[in-house]
Amino acid sequence: MAIAPELKSTLKATGFVIGENLAPGLIVKAKSTGGFFPDAVWRDRTGVEVLFKFVSSNPQQAQVASWHRDAWNSGIAPLLWIVSPQKIEIYNTFQRPDSDGSAKNHLLGVFEQVESQLAQLDNYAGRLSMVSGQFWTKEKRVDRSGRVDQHLLRDLRDLEFALVNGGLSQIVSQDLIGRTIFTRYLFDRGILTADLLKHFGSKVLNEVLASQTSAYSLFKWIERTFGGDLFPIRRSEERQVKAKHLKSISETLSGVNPISGQGSLWPYKFDVIPIELISSIYEQFAHDGNAVDAYKDGLHYTPVSVVNLVLDEVLRKAKPESKILDVTCGSGVFLVEALRRLVLIKSESKPSRQLIRDTLRTQIFGVDKNESAVQIAAFSLYLTALELDPDPRPPEALRFEPLIGRNLFIADAFQIADDPQTKMLSDKVFDVIVGNPPWTFGGKDSKPVWEGTPPLLPPRSADFAFVWSAIALAHEETRFGIVMRATPFFSSAKASVRARNALFEALSPVTLVNLAALRDDLFPTALYPAVILFSRTNEVRKGSRISLVTVPWTSGFARSGVFEISPSDVRLLDVAEVSQNPYSIKVASLGTPRDRLLLRKLTTELPSFSNLISELSLKSTIGVQLLDGDRNDASQLIGLPLLDAGDLEEHIRISELPKFNKKRIHRPRSRNNFSGPLVIVGEGLKDGRVNFGYSDGDVVYSRSFYGISFFSKKRSRDLALAVAGVLQSSLASWFLLLTSSEFGIHKRKILLQDLERLPVPRSIAESSNSKTVRSIAIAVDELKSKNSNLQLVRKRIDEAVFELYGLGLHERIIVSEGLIKAKREYKAGREEGDLPVNNGMLREYAKSFLDVINAWSSALDKELFDAELFELPSSSSLRIVRFLAGGEGAIKAAAVDQSVNLLIEKISARMRLPIAEQLSAVRELRVHAAGELFVLKPAARRFWSAASGLNDADLALGDGLEVN
Repeated sequence: MAIAPELKSTLKATGFVIGENLAPGLIVKAKSTGGFFPDAVWRDRTGVEVLFKFVSSNPQQAQVASWHRDAWNSGIAPLLWIVSPQKIEIYNTFQRPDSDGSAKNHLLGVFEQVESQLAQLDNYAGRLSMVSGQFWTKEKRVDRSGRVDQHLLRDLRDLEFALVNGGLSQIVSQDLIGRTIFTRYLFDRGILTADLLKHFGSKVLNEVLASQTSAYSLFKWIERTFGGDLFPIRRSEERQVKAKHLKSISETLSGVNPISGQGSLWPYKFDVIPIELISSIYEQFAHDGNAVDAYKDGLHYTPVSVVNLVLDEVLRKAKPESKILDVTCGSGVFLVEALRRLVLIKSESKPSRQLIRDTLRTQIFGVDKNESAVQIAAFSLYLTALELDPDPRPPEALRFEPLIGRNLFIADAFQIADDPQTKMLSDKVFDVIVGNPPWTFGGKDSKPVWEGTPPLLPPRSADFAFVWSAIALAHEETRFGIVMRATPFFSSAKASVRARNALFEALSPVTLVNLAALRDDLFPTALYPAVILFSRTNEVRKGSRISLVTVPWTSGFARSGVFEISPSDVRLLDVAEVSQNPYSIKVASLGTPRDRLLLRKLTTELPSFSNLISELSLKSTIGVQLLDGDRNDASQLIGLPLLDAGDLEEHIRISELPKFNKKRIHRPRSRNNFSGPLVIVGEGLKDGRVNFGYSDGDVVYSRSFYGISFFSKKRSRDLALAVAGVLQSSLASWFLLLTSSEFGIHKRKILLQDLERLPVPRSIAESSNSKTVRSIAIAVDELKSKNSNLQLVRKRIDEAVFELYGLGLHERIIVSEGLIKAKREYKAGREEGDLPVNNGMLREYAKSFLDVINAWSSALDKELFDAELFELPSSSSLRIVRFLAGGEGAIKAAAVDQSVNLLIEKISARMRLPIAEQLSAVRELRVHAAGELFVLKPAARRFWSAASGLNDADLALGDGLEVN
């Protein structure tokens, strides 16, 4: 191993070298694609890199800044280590280089070459810290929002804005930017040399591009030389483009912001920026530029992380000759990465140009009706072929065959068999079908026409139709990986249930990956959350099970883009249950087996809220529509207080509301619907609970609210307050999370039909004088006092509602956990769930676990268990609870000495296992020994709730727990 002794000792101390062997992922004397040559590179399976540069003496600041600039341009390496005999400097390479030519502002830390500081460095950013995710948890300064792709994307958006404002059409602007990026790529990679440039007036590329005459001479030479479909020069383009436009483009790619004019000493370097970033940046830029059409068509840019997640699965064990199809290929992001992976499968060493071109020509296919998108797909595939080429010289030898019309087709995916240019695809049997089809129904004009009986489709969701179209081009073993709209898979609407069941049957066995928790981060412009539908990629027997994976939100994902799942995020569902139970997928995704059992019990034993309302001769009503629609007489409502907008208070102060004054509105409804006592419910939630308001008096409310009038009932005030208490309780939050149409998967919104399904005991009305009902009413009434302790009052409401429903202790724990999960639908709740668990929470977890285990032990006349909570440093990413037989149910603290602490930290670092390019598995361990059981899990609170204690105890009993 040719490596400097000082660098080797540093790598040993931080786990990148183990004994005399390189740790997995470390490459010594790695050569980058550009001018920066690190002495070593470590890369984990999620793609994160750490770069190491050894220097025998302190380097000049200008040299450090140059290295930092190149590392930043690499795009995927968050850290640069500069190692010298005296010290190690760690630089943040997810931060854009400063314009002053210094890297000082990007220095994260300095560690001396002494044992104590090397130990600190190992704890901070050593291999185990990186693999386990501890680094991302502790270091908040390193964030992917500062990566080169994010900055270049923002600059390209600003550039297009400047060009369009400067008189160019959008299509010419995008073509010109794409062509210039390709030119810069050729120059930075050494394919287009200074000697060649001199034939166009200058050896300096920026000077050639600054002149309209010389720039277009160069562009035409590139078009003749490389051929293919590389942004052909449109007839009117040369007349539109002026020197000022070309100057803006050249300066932007050299680091000058096109809007502010502020520059950087460090231009973008296309000899360092990975090709996949170049193509994905341009794709997202072009996609954003057509935002109106994209919105109308339901199109959404596919993040590279999602592309990798899909291809990791569908290309696992793929045959080298596999044919890939994307029937909605857009800008080709799936096809680009598929080409790269197929070439790697076919050639472990340097692939030949012929192999690369043959793979592209015979195995990569895409269809899209958007001409601009297909043009970008061709551009991205050409760039990838050049990047994979072991020796891309001379330019004359790199000529491309056209892709459009042979591999990429501008066509309607629903008419592939009928369109003469795409009919050839019908003769091909594709082995892998991938894509991210439009999620939104585009209107009657976009409705597909089917031969014979059309497939079952959910309402207003286009992606199902695209999948059925692709099925016609598949064989029995074709693997599918399709990004789809999530809502039809979790909806209880009959049309959606029928459609998903039909698709599952056609594609069995199926794996469904639920990405709804990441909807704000992955697809920020989308109206809907996403799932990934995988077919025939797992080993589950056809038709027997559906694998469901729910990817949680984590702070690590938000900052590194790596998906994390744990065993508790994976479920196997019975196909028959999914077919018969409309809630089964959602309950499995957001709940546990105990949630499923409690839900079944309540819904079968208790009437629904709508039935109860009907029995009581009440009626739930959506509020009035004030603006649109027909005009009808509303004079009977004039003068009543109007609740129209703003926060809904628990007790509505009607004296402060404006008066209703409209003589005519759309569907005004009966005056009695707005007579007090009233319970009014808002569509949103507040602190994870149903947002409700109560009024003794009459109130008109708008269609943003739902209401129930109790005017017709004797003793109606207590009944109304008790109903309000049930709706406000954590039981309602739990039920709605698991069964509502949108909340928990889509919008943070409750619909009237969701509330109407809520099971409610008849005793709430039959025993209106009961102590339980009265205690709920009194507690709700207390909410109107500004001096009341809201948290305590809500707790009293919960306890009284639990009593009303007759819930046992464990059922109450399950329901309370539902409220916590409901809060995690919001940013603050998600972040709180990712915080380290405290000792009080650990005790509640252990108590729940002991309740289950010791009840089982008592029933079998076996020894009871105690629990020990290991006292670990607060910085530890792991928590451990030990359960010991021979106790009496006690919960104690267990001190841990330093040697054990070190062992635990090593275990902690191995709790996260990268299992694919973009996916990391987080282990949850149960270690059985004679008379004891260890539970080891990550320190985040979401792993250690009281409800998790119940579930973990169930699993431990399933393990076959033995007690001496």
